[in-house]
Amino acid sequence: MTTEYIRYTLKTSTPEEFMDGYRKAATHLAAAPECLGYDLTQCEEDANSFILRIQWHSTKAHLEGFRKGSHF
Repeated sequence: MTTEYIRYTLKTSTPEEFMDGYRKAATHLAAAPECLGYDLTQCEEDANSFILRIQWHSTKAHLEGFRKGSHF
């Protein structure tokens, strides 16, 4: 299993806009067989900061499966 972390610091959109866009994009993660799970967390001290954690079957599954597949 491989865990990927992505840090977002919003500069042009509101936290609400970002969360709305993420809900739409997350349907692709949920449908991807390479993805084991994901979690988006908003910082309590800075509402413009988020961390996305995605668990993949493997690095190869992420890079060669998901990134080259229809859900990306």
